[in-house]
Amino acid sequence: RRWKDAAAVGQQVLARTPHDYLASSRIAWCDYNLGRFGAAATRYLSLLTLYPADVQMRAGYGWALLKSKQQGAARREFRAVLRIAPDHASAKAGLALVGDSP
Repeated sequence: RRWKDAAAVGQQVLARTPHDYLASSRIAWCDYNLGRFGAAATRYLSLLTLYPADVQMRAGYGWALLKSKQQGAARREFRAVLRIAPDHASAKAGLALVGDSP
């Protein structure tokens, strides 16, 4: 749970390899856990530009949007995850929170 330390290490990796998937995804997760939902959403969206079918990044994006009070956009992302992975528990939980069901 040392989110700031982990994010700093991720930034060091990105300084050497700017499109490193693992570092970017971990920084997004750190931002989310630090309550930086807008920054997390931006990072998740950047990853989705490179990897549009990545259900984990799309679910993370949905949660960041939900925490940013963008329920409509979050609903769309959770539905997109469930089209690819119908049993995705996190997307189902997110969709339930926005008042929708899979």
